[in-house]
Amino acid sequence: MIISRIKYILSLLILCSMAAIASAQNNALKINDRMFEYYNKCQRVSKQPIALKMADTLFNEAGKIHDTKAQCLSFFIKGSYYFNSKDIDDLRDLLGETIKFVKKTEYPQYIFSVWNQVINHYANEGNYTEALKQIDGYQKMANELNSVYGIGNAYSKYGDIYNLMGNDQASIQ
Repeated sequence: MIISRIKYILSLLILCSMAAIASAQNNALKINDRMFEYYNKCQRVSKQPIALKMADTLFNEAGKIHDTKAQCLSFFIKGSYYFNSKDIDDLRDLLGETIKFVKKTEYPQYIFSVWNQVINHYANEGNYTEALKQIDGYQKMANELNSVYGIGNAYSKYGDIYNLMGNDQASIQ
């Protein structure tokens, strides 16, 4: 009788916990609502140096509540700042950090969001050779991770770069 009652109470606690977790993710990114609100604040200042500290705060606070997806998003905030500042060295360093962290999660698509910023930087600078090299690495990583998002985007990125180069035939292949 006592064991049955304990099982019943534990079941109720688990159900309540699951409901609380689910209700804390009522946003488009499916992250904790508090983290989503802070992520949006970070996005609004992503062209300002304060974005770097705010991204660190997002990463740390999300870690405290085990919101790995929000942690992955923090890398994109930093990447946006570096991209807008045309700081390719820090952006490439960030890509390495992003790969190292995100590979351990179930959200590999966030590797490619930062990598897109690296590729876009080179494309904007007219350095198509480096952009294509980056896409080669991007595609290899996408295949390694079996990421449908990354694989599809790699082909799209190739098309974009070949189009910018004026190579229409290659851009549609």
